[in-house]
Amino acid sequence: MESLGLWIQPALMLPGVGLLLMSTITRFGQVEAQLQYAVTHAGDGPQLPTARLNRCEQLLRIATVCLYGSVSALAFGSLIGGLTVSSPDTSRLVVLAAVCVAVALVVLASILLILESGRAVGTKPQLG
Repeated sequence: MESLGLWIQPALMLPGVGLLLMSTITRFGQVEAQLQYAVTHAGDGPQLPTARLNRCEQLLRIATVCLYGSVSALAFGSLIGGLTVSSPDTSRLVVLAAVCVAVALVVLASILLILESGRAVGTKPQLG
């Protein structure tokens, strides 16, 4: 039973990382729309802080890469655990390392998202 948990543990973390990834991509799309609006309406009324939006876009891009890396590490850990289910002692270290890498990437992405959220306060334009 313990060997079964070896490859299921990383797979159980995937839905949470996937939800975080979906919300990050949605936010990235919003920032892209704000940047596009700022560029196309550059001479109309009050200006959006495009430098701030560019920085938010960079943070979201890096966070997205980190989350994709986390998904890859979790899938790799689950794959290794599943392939070596008959000899759990040899794969335990690899699966644990993959899970640790995945968690570290999620932590990094979360820090970047916190920074982006702090920068995004007060930058929502009235689109349309």
